Amino acid sequence: MGANINWIGAALATMSALGLAALWYSPWMFGNTWRLAGPKQARVGQDRSSKIKRFSVSTLAMFASAVIFAAFLGDATFGLATMAGFSAGLFWIALSLGVSYALEPRPFALFVVNSAYHILQFTLYGLCIGAANTYL
Repeated sequence: MGANINWIGAALATMSALGLAALWYSPWMFGNTWRLAGPKQARVGQDRSSKIKRFSVSTLAMFASAVIFAAFLGDATFGLATMAGFSAGLFWIALSLGVSYALEPRPFALFVVNSAYHILQFTLYGLCIGAANTYL
């Protein structure tokens, strides 16, 4: 584990997270559950400029987290990086969200949707970065 950043892996990880988010929070998957269980603000602000702002902020956050995760992984191989991504998603992010959801009291359905997204997001980060480290 070191500060050797695989920029191709980080870019691939960002694109994978964007694709996952587009699918995950769409009406075909969990978008309606998320909107109904989520904050009232999720049901408003559907105009074009609001969507562009949310997309831009999300993309920057995904890229920043992918770069930092690539730095954390260093030259980790495909299997190790994928497992590290899954572990980070489950044990750091999902459990941290669980603390917030328990203290805020927010709906359990929202916790499940958001936690599962982040577990998959970081698993994909590890997969992309590990594949770039191993095969590129």
